[in-house]
Amino acid sequence: EALMQQHAANPRGMLVVQDELLNFTRNMGRYSSGNDEMIWTKLFSGGSIQTTRKNKRQTKLKDACVSICGTIQPSSLKEFSKGKTENGFVDRWLFAYPKTPVAPTFKYGRPMPELRESWKAIINRLLDLEYSEKNTPKMMSDEAMKLYGDWFNKLAKKKDLEGSIYRMAATKMEKYIVRLAIVLDAMRYGCDGKPIIELSGWAMEGALKLVDYYLICGMKARENFKYDPLTKLSILQKRIYKRIPVTFTTGEG
Repeated sequence: EALMQQHAANPRGMLVVQDELLNFTRNMGRYSSGNDEMIWTKLFSGGSIQTTRKNKRQTKLKDACVSICGTIQPSSLKEFSKGKTENGFVDRWLFAYPKTPVAPTFKYGRPMPELRESWKAIINRLLDLEYSEKNTPKMMSDEAMKLYGDWFNKLAKKKDLEGSIYRMAATKMEKYIVRLAIVLDAMRYGCDGKPIIELSGWAMEGALKLVDYYLICGMKARENFKYDPLTKLSILQKRIYKRIPVTFTTGEG
């Protein structure tokens, strides 16, 4: 409810940052009887959304835009995804999953405040853009459309060949690729200040590479979704479980 009220006051969008994403999912529905998971899932698609409090006060959003960013340990992915794989909740996340995590080493060198100032200038140029709900949407360039169409058709063929898990993960990338291309073009505007007339082929090429990366990481993360109920059994319970035959009566059990 608080997020919706803040979003209504900040129509450009909201960012939710969580150090531990597992706590984020654990707290869903903790303070209200509503289905928080369903609301977060709906927020992914944008569009209109509304919440109603007990005092019947409603908060309506015409174009919802909420991003969530955080970290999680691979060992926590089982609990993170438990009960959330069938409704598409976990398919809406982008996973950055390094192949071989390496501990960072200390880097010698002088502080570089000029980099911080450059980054600040990029972000401020974006924030200075005038926001209006009546702004005309930007369209794809012919080059961007061709790249997107070719990628879309190749992905459709691969979804037909792969299993349902890949299909669910890949389908959400059809939305992500355009969003990522918009981010890249926006960041380039922040660098050089040249107006964005249309979504460029350059941005679409970059988005293609990002989508491929996130799909690979997503499938790797899904290997950790598999839940084994035996892991929570005690040593004695596991011993009994192994001795029970495949078919048995209650008395035998």
